[in-house]
Amino acid sequence: MSLTDEQFKLRLGKYCASTIEALMKPKGLGAGGETYILKCKTELATGTRQEFAPSKAMQWGIDHEDEARDYFEACTGLSLVKGSTIVVGEIAGTPDFISLTEGYEVKCSESHTHYRRLFYNNWEDVKKEEPVYYWQMVTYMYLLGYKQWNLLSYDPRMIDSKERLIKIAIPRIETDIQLLLTRVETAEKWWNSLKTD
Repeated sequence: MSLTDEQFKLRLGKYCASTIEALMKPKGLGAGGETYILKCKTELATGTRQEFAPSKAMQWGIDHEDEARDYFEACTGLSLVKGSTIVVGEIAGTPDFISLTEGYEVKCSESHTHYRRLFYNNWEDVKKEEPVYYWQMVTYMYLLGYKQWNLLSYDPRMIDSKERLIKIAIPRIETDIQLLLTRVETAEKWWNSLKTD
């Protein structure tokens, strides 16, 4: 998803849904989490966001996101709208698409990654195999209060049309929402302890 300058300003210095998994490692914050916190706080200190050039695969995904939505709408008859940037406290996110009751995270990945998702049994496989995306969707459910988020994996290169779109429903798990909030609180405590040393 391409963000506007205004959306980037709203997200500046926040723990964003797309990167918040850095705080969610099984053993706690760790060095990676602390580095992530410093990067977020540096955005505030400098007033600038971290820039990075998308890889070829990432750009392909960005370029095909709307096509994926159109394909999903054609298959289901549902209508999706682009999500707006939402900020609650120190957490921010810009969902790909939403409906009145559910959200949709679109991934237009490399074909082998998309094909692997065909063999996922359920949301638990997403949590295990792709925790970055799982925690991204948990964050969105927290921000919007939704009970379900959906991972949509799309690859128009698949010969079999039935394999071009995969939808995996991710339920709202309250214990994971609470873990997310606890980790953000821990991150803020760690940051504040640095400032008082």
